[in-house]
Amino acid sequence: AVILLGDRVEILLFALVCNLLNITIFHISGGETTLGSKDDIYRDCITRFSNFHFVSHIVFKKRITSINKNSKNIFVTGSLGAENIHRFLKKKKTFINSISQLNLNNFYIVNFHPSPKEEKLIMLAIKSLTLCNKKIHFLFTSPNIDKGGENLFKKINIEIKKNDNFLFKANLGQDLYFNLLKYAKGVIGNSSSGLTEVPLFSIPTFNIGFRQEGRLKASSVIDIKNVKELKKLTKNIEKIDKGRYVCNTTELIFKNKNASKIIYNKIIDVIK
Repeated sequence: AVILLGDRVEILLFALVCNLLNITIFHISGGETTLGSKDDIYRDCITRFSNFHFVSHIVFKKRITSINKNSKNIFVTGSLGAENIHRFLKKKKTFINSISQLNLNNFYIVNFHPSPKEEKLIMLAIKSLTLCNKKIHFLFTSPNIDKGGENLFKKINIEIKKNDNFLFKANLGQDLYFNLLKYAKGVIGNSSSGLTEVPLFSIPTFNIGFRQEGRLKASSVIDIKNVKELKKLTKNIEKIDKGRYVCNTTELIFKNKNASKIIYNKIIDVIK
């Protein structure tokens, strides 16, 4: 048997080979939706190839049931990402300042992935950050390797070089990323992390555009879908800067602490 995680296209190719060789597939994190990218296509194909499914929410179980028609092999386990965060926060690791000049008392993490039809909106969102208090730092990370990522990075890099309070770190890695989220005022961009992980740190996510449309969203996620709504970004950052903003985290969708144990036990039951 094999265990597959996620929805990337390279995972789809592996699932195809396993299916051809009649190898049992356990798939983690299926049933989700990302209407603004091609991930849905890859994810649904992997779902069809897979024999057992471990999903993070009951909504995703219902979606897989509509595809595979066999709910007996679908298990709601909670999110592995949420479990990782719970373990991380429990360890109370000390932040190591590996990013020079970063103002730990007043900064945001900014992460945009390519969304070709929304590149104008993305660039206008970045330019709007220049209107904020110059004491606020914006820490940018690299777009992913999807088509258009390199071109988007070139344009973002131009803005980073123009502004002293725009900083850049290509790849934070999980440990540094979680450490930064403990200190950050919020996260800006169109990454799935802003919906699945960031809310667990009780800070707001400014979700720009439609790339993550269709995903479940916690109440701390603020959607900004067009140019007219960009003022929500700067106004809320101003509120946070002046201490007048209260992050709404009453509804945390992904908060299971034992997902890996549940998945492990189910796999053992199947392969005995």
